[in-house]
Amino acid sequence: MTTQPDRVHHLLDRLLRGVLLPAEAEQLAGLVRELERQVEDQVANRAAQAITAMGTDVREARTERDRYRLAWQSARQRAEAYGEGIMRLCDDRDTWKGWLEQEQAHSAGLRTEVARLTAGTTPAEHCGRQKPSLTQHTERTECVLRPGHHGSHADQHGARWWWISNAGTTP
Repeated sequence: MTTQPDRVHHLLDRLLRGVLLPAEAEQLAGLVRELERQVEDQVANRAAQAITAMGTDVREARTERDRYRLAWQSARQRAEAYGEGIMRLCDDRDTWKGWLEQEQAHSAGLRTEVARLTAGTTPAEHCGRQKPSLTQHTERTECVLRPGHHGSHADQHGARWWWISNAGTTP
């Protein structure tokens, strides 16, 4: 017994040579209808697979689109919130800047007033590390002000004291 493709080829060959019998023509027609049905089934199956794959692709594309849309909306909302925050900071900055300018003007006025009240007077300079006031015999200390400063080597009470010398002599 021959297989179906071999039988179809044999009958087609007889048809082309013009020697096909009517019974063989019926067999050939039946085989062609069967092959046509198989091809249609295969095409339908492949189309269904393609549609299913496309459906999966469409679902994935929709999911990705929704994800991008959500990310865009979230970024836009954050940008709006940041913008509002920045505007609040700018408003606060302007308020703080106004307060600073007011205080600077007030401080400048106070400095002017102090300069007017102390005009012609120089602050008294005292040497550092003052000698203790209750003791008479304490070690001498060294002046820590800049060399050649104005004023005397007197402590806050006007008492004088001396520089420590390297030779160890007292003035």
